[in-house]
Amino acid sequence: MGGLVKTVIQTKDGNFLSAVIGTGYISTLVWHRSIRTKDVEGIKSLLKLLDCGLTDSSLTPYGYGIIYVNLAANKIVSCQSYTDIGKAYCLNLDREMKGFDTYPSSFPEDHTAVFLFKEMVNDGLVTGVGYKTCSGEQIVQYDEPLKMKTTLVELLTDAQEVSNYSSHILNGPIAFQLDLPFEVIVIRPDEENLIQIMTNLTDLEFTTNEKKIYADFYLDNFIPFL
Repeated sequence: MGGLVKTVIQTKDGNFLSAVIGTGYISTLVWHRSIRTKDVEGIKSLLKLLDCGLTDSSLTPYGYGIIYVNLAANKIVSCQSYTDIGKAYCLNLDREMKGFDTYPSSFPEDHTAVFLFKEMVNDGLVTGVGYKTCSGEQIVQYDEPLKMKTTLVELLTDAQEVSNYSSHILNGPIAFQLDLPFEVIVIRPDEENLIQIMTNLTDLEFTTNEKKIYADFYLDNFIPFL
């Protein structure tokens, strides 16, 4: 199930670019070369493409949460409950590659997750694969024993073969690990003192109304222990 998420990008000169985007496009946002190279004009075009058309320029979460990118500080603060932006999930890539997950007919092919993932492979940003084991998640790095391949089909096949021949891996590969050119900080939406944590991490000043939105967002995501 998908939804919406707020994206706020702070440029090197301190300006803010923001948009509410569909959660299915988080990968397109974070993996896109314009973000990785801090190309502001490219980022503007990207946000225009992904924007759902909701007028909301505040620095607050929407729907599933907020993704804040500071280009000057090389930092991404992810406070959303939809996905781990430091990973490329194998099932999602496989489904898209096989045509089960589709984009609108007007959506550019070079903005799809599969295309952008291949770019990251070529750029050396795919570093390993995560697997589920009895003791938690295990990361298998490339070259021990995985070998980097040139096609996504080969990468997925090799990742599956590792799980087939390893007794302590419980199932197939979960996700490729990404070495994005940012420090990625993950904040749980149900974190206590959420607004203070976001203030400390972003150095942003929030208005009274924005603080209330964060408080409501926290309450919406808080699950008390029974």
